Formats: sequence, structure tokens, C-alpha cells
Amino acid sequence: MQQSKKIGIVWFTTNLRITDNQALYEACIDCDQVIGVYIFNPKHYKTAFNNIKKTEIFRSKFIIETVKNLSENLNKINISLVVSKETPAAVFKALNKKHPIHTIYRQEEWFFEENQVIKDVTAAVNKPFKSYYSQCLFKPTILDKTNFPKTFTRFRKIIEKHAPNAPVARPTMPKDNLIVCDNTWPSLQSLGFDHSPEFNPNSAFPFQGGETEGKERLEFYLNQKHILTYKATRNGLLGLDYSSKLSAWLALGALSPRYIFHKIKAFEKAVKKNQSTYWLVFELYWREFFKHLGYHYKDQLFKIDGVNKQQYEWSNDYQLFTQWTKGITPEPFVNANMIELARTGWMSNRGRQICASYLSKHLGIDWRWGAKYFESLLIDYDPDSNYGNWMYLSGVGNDPRDRVFNVELQQKRYDPEFKYINTWLAAIPS
Repeated sequence: MQQSKKIGIVWFTTNLRITDNQALYEACIDCDQVIGVYIFNPKHYKTAFNNIKKTEIFRSKFIIETVKNLSENLNKINISLVVSKETPAAVFKALNKKHPIHTIYRQEEWFFEENQVIKDVTAAVNKPFKSYYSQCLFKPTILDKTNFPKTFTRFRKIIEKHAPNAPVARPTMPKDNLIVCDNTWPSLQSLGFDHSPEFNPNSAFPFQGGETEGKERLEFYLNQKHILTYKATRNGLLGLDYSSKLSAWLALGALSPRYIFHKIKAFEKAVKKNQSTYWLVFELYWREFFKHLGYHYKDQLFKIDGVNKQQYEWSNDYQLFTQWTKGITPEPFVNANMIELARTGWMSNRGRQICASYLSKHLGIDWRWGAKYFESLLIDYDPDSNYGNWMYLSGVGNDPRDRVFNVELQQKRYDPEFKYINTWLAAIPS
């Protein structure tokens, strides 16, 4: 009697790459046949909060582009990608009937929403999972919750003593691994949008989604030596190269943090090492801090008192919140940033800090409203970094210091000639 094939399913979520993808690599080693799956979960494209879609148009466009590129890259290593808009449970149930599943390979998740989806899939097909910490430089288990540092500085000093593992090799499968996929690629219209996003020539993020473009962006940033001035330019507001812009590919896992880390280290060895090259690694450590924070504190990140369990009186003034989202507050600098976000799906790191502080500290609005709005619009939305930063800026995060940004001073420091404000408001404020 012929033994049945050992079929492994790689469930792609926010690990949309073939380079340094532990789940994909392990599946190709373990299994006779490997099939990829990506699901445009219908819940992610519905209006979820204050008449705001959970995933808005620019982020949706970037996701579609990234998944299409993943499919192309997987095809080069003889792996097919099944793409669906059905619920995850329904997708896996149908797939299991056609290709009896042995094991499902995925990245590790730690929030309720993602784990509920995993429970639904388990109930539908009851197959074993193998999971990997592919979102991180290091396994979050490197630190215990009981001694997790209260501040980023303490975290960084601990984590810098370790070196991330080298990226895993890109796997491949034989040509007969490919299957026929009856994919119906979602369009923006099929995800509920009645128009395509209008390209804005002033956008600081005109890039497309996908591992291929992400790698090209990283190579450009290194080859043009923009990395050597990163520390001086990172608080910029206009243009493509004041920062690396790698966060969008990191957020969807089109690039892995280990891949970027080792590329920077190779640049430092071959070309030059300075404060700016270190500072880009420093930013990876910030991202890592929020990943580990999310892993240890889980859904406390989404609660009003945050991980610090700090009690404040918060307002639910919908009118003030709407003025903030539309960029019609009394502060032109805040308005310019909010208009850029609405029109491009992007906002600089400096802008995010200013706008978050203004909503939570000046207007006193429930910080989670702002975090959900950013979740909807930002192309580079990542739950750990987004909610971690909002907690940090709203006074309910790990850092015991309670910061308040003075908008006027910030504008004088970072936009003294009103170039940024003029770009997005088209008028010098009186």
C-alpha cells in the first residue's frame, strides 16, 4: 500500500516572504509537499470603529501588492499560494478535503484576535501546528515577564549583548510540488472600496508592497549611503530618504528584522560604521522592545490603563476626535500631519509622536481611539509598535516618565520655515 504524502501548509499572515522565513524553511524540510495559504480575512476589511474601516485603502493596496509578490516568489521555488477571501476556518476545511493536511506551519501570535482565528481553524481541521517567532530578532522568551525591563534603555542594554541568528536559507521544492490554484485575486473594490487611492506627488511613501521591492529599497538605502546620515535626517518630514521607510515591509514580514540587521552589519564591515548605522540598528531594537512587550503583556496593550495600569480621566468627545482625524484642529502642524496620513497612508515618526501626544495629552481623548485610527490608515501598521508607542506617548506604557509634546516648539524645531505645513495645508499660517 502506497504511503500518503506528508502535506505541510504554510499559513502566511504577516510573514510574507521567502527569505528568512522559518515556517517556510521547516515545512520544506519536513514535508513531501508544501502549499502556501494567504487569507484576506473578511473581518479585516469591515467598518469596525467610529465609522472607520479596520483596514483602510492605502494599507489594503500595499497588502494586495505584497501578497501578489509573495505568490510570484513562491512560484520561483515551486510552491503554490492559495489565496482566498473566505473565513480562515472555511479555507482550511476546504483545503484539507482536497489536500489532506499533516501539519500547519505559521508564525507565533500572542494577541486574542489572532489566536481566536487559530482556535477557529483548529476546530475546523484539528491539525497540529508548528509556530516560529519570525516577527522578532530574538525569541521573546529570552526575557521573563517577571524581570522584563520597565524602560527601553534597560531592555536595549540587555538585548545588545546578544547577536541575532543568521537568516535561514531560502528553501526550494521540486517542480511537481506545484498545484493548480483557483485563486480569485481580491481587488480594492472587492474589499469594499468604491475607488482606487489617488497618488499624491508629495507622498513620502510612494513604494509598492512586496519582498522584492523591500529588498530593493534596503539595497538602495545602503548603496546610496543614506544610512550614513540617518541619525541627522531621521526626524525629517518631507521626501523619500530622510528615513529608511523599511517599517512597511517589516510590518507585513516582507522583510525580516534579522535580514535587515545582518545587511546593516555587512555594510558596516565593508563600507563604514558610524553613529547613523548604529542608530538604524537602534530602531530595530525599539521595534523589538515593543514585540517583546506585546508577547509578555498580550492584550493589556489594548486596555485603557495600558501595561502600566495608570489611571487617567479620558474623554470620548467624538467631535474633537473627528476634528483631529480630519486635520481641522487649532494646530496647523498637527493638521498637516493628519492630512498627509489621510491622503497617503504615511506619517513620519516625528509626526506620529506629535499627533498622538496632542490627542491624548492636549485633547484628553481616549488614546485607543487614536491607536485604532492609526491602525486603519498606516501602511506600516504593526500592532505591537502601534499600540506600544501610543501607550508610551499617552503615559500608560512601560516608561514611568509622562511626556507632553509642545506642538509650537516642535514645529519651530522641525518645520521652522513652514515647508511641511505649506505642502499639506497650502497656506502659511497667520
